[in-house]
Amino acid sequence: MRRDRGNLWHIVKLIRLKRGLQNLNISNVMLHLKSVQMKSLEKVIRTNPKLANDRDLDQSKIDEILAISNTLKVLKILIFVTSISFFFAMMFKFLTNI
Repeated sequence: MRRDRGNLWHIVKLIRLKRGLQNLNISNVMLHLKSVQMKSLEKVIRTNPKLANDRDLDQSKIDEILAISNTLKVLKILIFVTSISFFFAMMFKFLTNI
């Protein structure tokens, strides 16, 4: 980059990464997913009461909801660890340039 502004570019990346992690709210995503699932379950109850009372079928899809929730949590932890690693790498780079 011109005028040795590469360090500023890395600082901008860190700020954007921090803002992105603040916007990644798993509970809001799960609330939306549960509301969509609840609407589909209510539709099944209205249209087919026999299917709604079937005990063998998993109408609430709790296994899928738990799997998605855990996957999102692991993804958030992975992003957090990666951003911390990036932060320490940039700090080391700044220190070696001084």
